[in-house]
Amino acid sequence: MVKDISLFDDAWVFLLEGSNSVRDYYIDNIKVSPENVRGWCDLLERRKQKCSKNNIRYCHISAPEKLGVYAEKTDLEVLIENSPASQIERALTSDFGVESWLNPLSYLRAQKNQFQVYSKTDSHWNFYGAFSAYQLLQAKLGLPVNSRILDCSREESWTVMDLGAKFDPPLPEKVFYYQVSDNVVRTYSNAIVDFKENTNRQNDAGLHTGSYVVFENKVPIVEHTVMLFGDSFSEYRPHLLTGMLAETYQKVHFIWSSNIDWALVEKFKPDIVLTELAERFMPRIVPADRFSLANYEKQVLEQYLGLPAAVGSIV
Repeated sequence: MVKDISLFDDAWVFLLEGSNSVRDYYIDNIKVSPENVRGWCDLLERRKQKCSKNNIRYCHISAPEKLGVYAEKTDLEVLIENSPASQIERALTSDFGVESWLNPLSYLRAQKNQFQVYSKTDSHWNFYGAFSAYQLLQAKLGLPVNSRILDCSREESWTVMDLGAKFDPPLPEKVFYYQVSDNVVRTYSNAIVDFKENTNRQNDAGLHTGSYVVFENKVPIVEHTVMLFGDSFSEYRPHLLTGMLAETYQKVHFIWSSNIDWALVEKFKPDIVLTELAERFMPRIVPADRFSLANYEKQVLEQYLGLPAAVGSIV
């Protein structure tokens, strides 16, 4: 086992250890603390109520752990029912909490019989996994799916993904990234995004949070504005969930953050607010939603200002 990860048959790699230990819940049967579970239930209810008062729809997407989707690719006894998201889901009792929650785990486990929904050497869902989550989200919102996304052009290459990068030498994998259609245009990027793109630091972990982009669609199938606060399962680049939303809605704001910036919501008054967070983070943090993107952006730029461009990057 390389630090934090395990390699199984047919080159399937899983994240098991680390600061957000997946093993704790999926194998060792540890429970999420009652305070954390209650915290998440209360948070979802508060977000839903606040959005509803402003005629905004709200939904939180829990991005499932790869181990829960592909347990059979390991030689471990995986306790899928003890996943952090499942523990929180069982505690949701109010209508506000239930209405604001989306856990794609069961659907992804069904979809894997027809499509590979996670890459072997990456901890994130791939194109088909993201599309599956997108399908579920649209169904929950009662809004149409843009099936033309499945016909978009794709760029295939041998790439070192996040788990493959932990090996020495790195373990590459042949993957593809879908390319958004010409209907979608990125109309805004903040200073964090501009800095990391100009210095070839797109995958610098210190420059993830605070990334902010806006996409506009010239021929949307839903004439709504969406504001998505998410992480690397959504991405500021349009090859995962963010891009699929951009193929569907008139305007999509993506902010890389586990917290909602309510000042930003108030400024742009979107029709829909979405939050997305990797399941493995949920036992450790309950967002306080006291996040100021403008202030955070200043802090990041002050920290990184003057650093030279990176020599290379890993997707």
